[in-house]
Amino acid sequence: MLTVRNLTVFRGHIQALTDVSFDVSTGDVLVILGANGAGKSTLLGAIAGLYPPRNGEILLDGALLNGLSPEAIVRKGLCLVPENRQLFPFLSVRDNLLLGAFHRYRRNRKGLDGDLTKIVTLFPALQEKLNSPAHTLSGGLQQMVAIGRGLAADPRILLMDEPSIGLAPLVVKEIMQTIRRLKEQGHTIILVEQNARAALSVADRALVLERGRVTLSGTPGELTKSSGLFTAYLGKHR
Repeated sequence: MLTVRNLTVFRGHIQALTDVSFDVSTGDVLVILGANGAGKSTLLGAIAGLYPPRNGEILLDGALLNGLSPEAIVRKGLCLVPENRQLFPFLSVRDNLLLGAFHRYRRNRKGLDGDLTKIVTLFPALQEKLNSPAHTLSGGLQQMVAIGRGLAADPRILLMDEPSIGLAPLVVKEIMQTIRRLKEQGHTIILVEQNARAALSVADRALVLERGRVTLSGTPGELTKSSGLFTAYLGKHR
């Protein structure tokens, strides 16, 4: 489905990614682990069209995505749920959700009501908050809105950047349960996380980035048995 080959990306004068390669199959959850500054968010941003690759290729079903605008990539079926949620604070929850479907609003306006129903079914706590400004919600509810906004784009691949950041453990558990439900519904997800234990519990495959390079990859079982996960990600052995 998605193929990343020998991807090299610069952020200004800094080389953030070097020769990163991986594949994502339909319906899988790929988890990307790594410490702060490892290049995780840059990788998602490059896939989403925010950072142009210096070298390498990003392909969706064999079609090259390099050079496309972020809007065009959303139309192709890839949607980024950004770190720190980045909601429109003074817009209502409903309007924040609808903004995720901006690219198909005119041609399928009536169908969006059904999509909102699906999102609220996934996040029942949002039902009573649809008319509330986003800034009045708790961090956990705001994260639900951010994920719901991504789903409103009707993506083929959902890119999620640190959805658990700053959240209480019980809320993190709920977010991971939501990712499991999305996987059961057939969604394909690339998940960036620092919470390795929680992320590996929902992953089909995972890779570890260290200073912009892939240092480990495999199934969750393979990674948890490898001392390399602890040296590269945690900085120490078990």
